[in-house]
Amino acid sequence: MSYHGIKWQYINVLEDVFMNKIGLAVYGLNIYNARRRKKMLDTVDSGIEFLDILEGFLNEGKKEFDTDNHAETVFRVENTERNEIFNEEGQKLYSYISGVVKTGEFGTESELVNRKTKKVTHNKTIDEAEVMPFAFFVAMPCGNIKRGIIILQTEGRYGMKMSFEKRLKKYMRNLYPDLDFAIGTISPKEYIERYLRDGFLKEIRMIKYGIPNDVSERNGLSKKPDANIYEERIIHNPLGFLDAGAEKIRETLNNQRLFTSIVEVPGFDYDKLKFKFSQGKTNKTIDMTNLDSITIIEDITDKVGVKNGHPLYSAVKEEMKRTAEEYLNGMGSL
Repeated sequence: MSYHGIKWQYINVLEDVFMNKIGLAVYGLNIYNARRRKKMLDTVDSGIEFLDILEGFLNEGKKEFDTDNHAETVFRVENTERNEIFNEEGQKLYSYISGVVKTGEFGTESELVNRKTKKVTHNKTIDEAEVMPFAFFVAMPCGNIKRGIIILQTEGRYGMKMSFEKRLKKYMRNLYPDLDFAIGTISPKEYIERYLRDGFLKEIRMIKYGIPNDVSERNGLSKKPDANIYEERIIHNPLGFLDAGAEKIRETLNNQRLFTSIVEVPGFDYDKLKFKFSQGKTNKTIDMTNLDSITIIEDITDKVGVKNGHPLYSAVKEEMKRTAEEYLNGMGSL
């Protein structure tokens, strides 16, 4: 069942509940100085690294719900943990802080209806907010690193990014007026490398806009520019393509090759090129013509359990840890 683009899935895990699609939104994080140059995360200030600042912010957020009257949100940190990860030789790989925050919106009146009795159980006022728990995971590689990974849990159309980022920015600005904290997208190279290494290529899709005149005339097709007619060719299960094709994709990501020469089809000069990968139960289509707009949300709905309608933190944390390590590897940070 779907509602306003939200996919609802019926799950039966010890209790009768409905569960939203659970995702992990993956971002890169940086600290900038007044000249917009990136700072080292392990030396934000003398003897202070970014995780120290983050830990201070989170501890302060545990006191009570913080209210943002402009954004009409409330926010509180429920729990946190800080840890270090080592390899088999005892070498430190990265440090992380993970935990759970609760956030929600106020400012509107509504009625809460029990789905079983069909009756109104509560009238929500404009001063009340329906808060939900969201997990987070912040990983900082060892050494002189200017970029880390931050993973924020989403649940259906709900998330915590704006509430989390806005408050952390404010906290940092009070401590260090000349520094700025920023959450940004993972670069296409880092993201796509993950699928080239661990994914399975299911489909190559090529699109060419417009139809040759002889084809249009023979079939009575419109020649108007706004007709939006295009030709599409699909190669299903292209086994063996990545043996040489993976390097062509990497060359395109490094601006060493045009995307139109990754796949060669005589007589068909395509305008768009898309690759459909699968990894586990997740499918992802990567548009090589629009790499800057890649949104990274990993679907983990089938991998986490449910308690009171929400995913179990312990399960979500393990998925976040695994995902962080995969992306840090893709970034060459591990």
